[in-house]
Amino acid sequence: MSATLVLPLVREFHNQADKSLQDIEDFLYQHMGKNKLDQGEYEEALAHFYKALEIRLVKNNSELIESTQLAIDATLKMHNE
Repeated sequence: MSATLVLPLVREFHNQADKSLQDIEDFLYQHMGKNKLDQGEYEEALAHFYKALEIRLVKNNSELIESTQLAIDATLKMHNE
């Protein structure tokens, strides 16, 4: 196959991969936050949770927003103990 035929296919693959990652980006941040929380790294956990919340607010999914807010509240409480 020539490069002129392959290049558009490669671009489309990357576009689809980028879209797939955008669809789950909030999930990834939420779980990175949980991982950091489990390690006792509260400030890093909060940074990830706040990023997840930012994305979830744009998505306007109340269930996911509530889940992230609960994680933030729990992290703040553990950090202050």
